[in-house]
Amino acid sequence: MINYKNLAKNLDIPIIVILTKIDLVNAEDILELEIRVRDTIKNLEINKVPLMVRNKDDINLFCNTVNHKIIPIFSLSCKKGVNLDKFIHFLRTLPFSPKETLGINNQNELNALVSLIL
Repeated sequence: MINYKNLAKNLDIPIIVILTKIDLVNAEDILELEIRVRDTIKNLEINKVPLMVRNKDDINLFCNTVNHKIIPIFSLSCKKGVNLDKFIHFLRTLPFSPKETLGINNQNELNALVSLIL
């Protein structure tokens, strides 16, 4: 099992959380899950602030804060398309590429890193 706390601390890379299949539960359950996820992130003691993404201002806040101190949390339904527009906007707004951020020079290095994480 992956130790997400160590991963978040040691790699010092941006982290995002995506809650999927929200079309399968009611609004109260989604809110409860969002609160639990936010509290879990706070309890990790990784000096990062969880942010429920509700609008484009939240996305811009993350993308303009390149110090990676914010962890955006998205609630999505691919089946019904809920919040997909916000997530796609988020991906298009990111000011960096993963390869540049991680200092990876080629596909072999990227594959090696992925295998370490998984």
